Parts: sequence; structure tokens; C-alpha cells
Amino acid sequence: MNLTILIREMGLNLEELDNFVEQNRIFKNAPLILEKNENSALIAVSKPPTQEFFERVFDPLGPFWDIYSELGFATRPLNTKYIAFINGRMYFLRNIEKKFMNSIGPEKSFDLDTEKWQLKEKIIPSASNFLLMLSALFDVLKQYESIIKLSFMANEAIKKFEDFREKTIIFYKNHSSKSNIENPLKMARKSLEGAVHSMTYTNLAMLCYTLRVKLRKSESIEECESQILRNLIEIGDWNSIKKSFGFYSFSPYDISRPRFREDITGLERYGSPEPPTNYSLKWRENAKYLCARYLDIERIAFKKLGELTGLGDLIFYCRTTELDELDTGNLEKLALKRKSLFDRYEKIELPQKIIYFNGNVYIPHEDIEETTIIQAQSVSSKRIVVGPAFNVNTMDDYEKFPDGSIIISKTLDPNLTILYKMAIAVVSESGGHLAHAAVIAREMDLPCLVRANFPIQIKDGQYLKVNGGTGEIEILKDKKFKLCNS
Repeated sequence: MNLTILIREMGLNLEELDNFVEQNRIFKNAPLILEKNENSALIAVSKPPTQEFFERVFDPLGPFWDIYSELGFATRPLNTKYIAFINGRMYFLRNIEKKFMNSIGPEKSFDLDTEKWQLKEKIIPSASNFLLMLSALFDVLKQYESIIKLSFMANEAIKKFEDFREKTIIFYKNHSSKSNIENPLKMARKSLEGAVHSMTYTNLAMLCYTLRVKLRKSESIEECESQILRNLIEIGDWNSIKKSFGFYSFSPYDISRPRFREDITGLERYGSPEPPTNYSLKWRENAKYLCARYLDIERIAFKKLGELTGLGDLIFYCRTTELDELDTGNLEKLALKRKSLFDRYEKIELPQKIIYFNGNVYIPHEDIEETTIIQAQSVSSKRIVVGPAFNVNTMDDYEKFPDGSIIISKTLDPNLTILYKMAIAVVSESGGHLAHAAVIAREMDLPCLVRANFPIQIKDGQYLKVNGGTGEIEILKDKKFKLCNS
């Protein structure tokens, strides 16, 4: 079967893919592996302002690569792009991670493993690799040196974070209404810059969590905002939530979506994600809440721009860089065209992984035989559990989730943690070790498996055996099993 034709039938925007391939000519004839990860779960189908935000965060000169390159954990992936938006879905290029994130290591060539649909690595026999082998001990010492440097950098950053948090709260107080925004385009751009800068601290916090760096105590971190929100939900103080957390939402990175001050029904029905207890992760959460404040101001500015131009909510189909380059008539044409595209995108289900190789586009699992054993990656508890599966892919699924079931999800959405007290395990087709939902699962000793490749659709009520030690998921034909936690 011609897989390129198959994907055309799926509705994949090949023009977007071709543009991305052109931007990554640095990899020449190597297969390009585009894959969703835990960040992809933060948004469903992303509109242009959301794409603009994430492109700046993961730009080679942005906060993510700034930190990694300064510490020596990676080199900047110049002349290439780390993320792609295909049909509004956010994909990450695994080639970048292989080449630039693991910069301390031998030079390798890459090929396509068509059985596992992964990059196949091969060390190149060369003089540089021979010298690298001789200097292996020095590389280990360099890694330790980088971790020590991270400790100093992070603790110094906490002082900056305290100041940044204070300025952010004042900035939000002064501009959290349309009447306080005189120049909405200028404010949209300024708030976008603040949101991107906030991610500097989230990235630092995650590195500290991963490498177990000891951080100094700070009130700006110790009082975790997600825990305060959870406490208010438990006592049902909705007025205080609107007043103190009106800037937040289930999808804070998508400024086209309502905030809690506008719509609190979802929060009343489902609650909020489980807050972390780890100190580094509290820092990460508080930085995300500051980011949400800036994005809320950007939303308010966009709403005002929509009123001034007469575009209304069509304004959310435009980027800030386009709002002063085009006149109102051309903006409306552009926005209407994009709205038509995004309305169609929402109805198209795309795979977790897309592979581009030698001019052809591939997707995993084509013509794979059904099996009862599925392999995944365990990122949490090593326990083995047996129980019924339940698919959770929309907010409506949260209310229907049966107590004592296994969560099956296409993305490792942070909101899944709302269900963790009822679940016995969670299995996702995407995500990774550092996803919020994976971290909370570890804190709760809940088996969590990610990057599960399901050749068939798991049906609600179907019994599974989830092995947190081996990462295996067994589909059980006999449903007469008693629920157990071993």
C-alpha cells in the first residue's frame, strides 16, 4: 500500500510537512522522525497565537536551548527547527534530540528501523570518535561540572524569580482588563514576551528535578499556587477562585479558550490536576502560573483587537507579527481561510508519530498483526496491576471514568491527574519521564506507561495486565479477573 496516498486520505497537510522538511535540510538523507510528547498534550489543535508562543519557547535562541547550551548539556540546533505544527498538532523532531541534546558522545549516522519505526543509530568509524573514546573519563567529569554549574545557576535564578514574580503580579493587576490596555497590539507582544520568559524558570526547575539539585528555600516557591487552587476547590469557594485564579484555565497556553473568570463549569465538574509535593516541581508550577497571567493579558489584548478591527474571535487565527503587516480586509480573508482549515483539522485524527524518509511519508502500525502483548515505557511505579481499561481523551470522559480502572489516553495530559485517586494505572500513547502526569504518578506510586504502540483500539471495559516493571501491557481475553494491586 502506498502510505503517502493513505495519509492524503487521512487529511494530513503535506504542504506544512514539506515546509518543515525544507527547514531541516541539515539532516540531508536521514529519516525525519516527528513525534508527539508531553508538551503536545498541553494543546489539542493549536491556533496561530499558541504556535507562535511554543515556537519562541523552543527556538534555538529561546529559553529552552539557552539553558541546555549554557550548561553544556546540548548544542544549539541552528539552521533547523525542533518543533512542527502539522494540522495544528505539535510534533517534535527526534533527530534534533539525537544530534543536539546528547552532544557529548560519539558522532553517529542514522537510518530507519522499519520494524520499530525508530531511528537506528550507528557509530561512525572516524578519528574523532577514536579520540573521544580515549577521553571518555574527561567527558564524565565534564558532566559533573555541568551539574555543579546548574546548582549555582538555579539558586541564583531563584533570586531573579522572586523579583520576576513580584513584577508579574503587579503587571497583571495593572493590565488585566480591556480598559487598562491603551495599545492592545503592543500589549499582546509584551505579554507574549513575558510568557516566553516565564518558561526559562519551568525549564530550570525540571532540570533541577531530574538531576536532584538542592535548591534554597523561597516563599515564592514553597507556597504552590496549584495547591492553593486545589484547596479552594475542595471547599467550593468559587468566588475566590474567580478572583485569585481567573487568569487560569484547563488550556492556559491556548489564548482562544476561556479563562476561569469567564467559564468555571469545567472546574466545578472535574476539579483540578493533582499538585506536586516536590520542591523543584512546585517551582515549575508557580512559573507556569506566572506564564498563564501573561497569556491571559495577551488574550484580553486580542479580544480588544477583535473589537477594534471588527474581526471578533477571528482575531485568534492571526499571529501578533501579522496584525500590523496586513490591513483589516486581508486579515479577515486570512483568518477565515485558517478557520476553515482548523475546523477541518479538529475532525482529523493524526498518529503519534510521522516519519519522512526518501520523499515518502510513513505512519507506524500499517499492516501490523494483532497481538495480546503491547510494549511501552514505564516511567513510574514497578507494580503490576490488572483491571478494566477506560479511554480518556475528552473532558466528558472524566465524569464517566469508573473507579478502579486503567486510564488509556492518546496524550499524557496534565489534567489526567484529576482521575489518579480513582485509577490503578495510566497508559498513554505519548508522553515521557518529565511530563507532569508522569511525575505525579511517581509521587503516588501509580504505574504509568508511556509511548504505548497500540495496533488495535482498546475498548472500554476490556481487561488489561499492566506491568510497571517491564513496561508490558497484556490484553486479557478472560474478563473474570478480580481487581488486584500487587
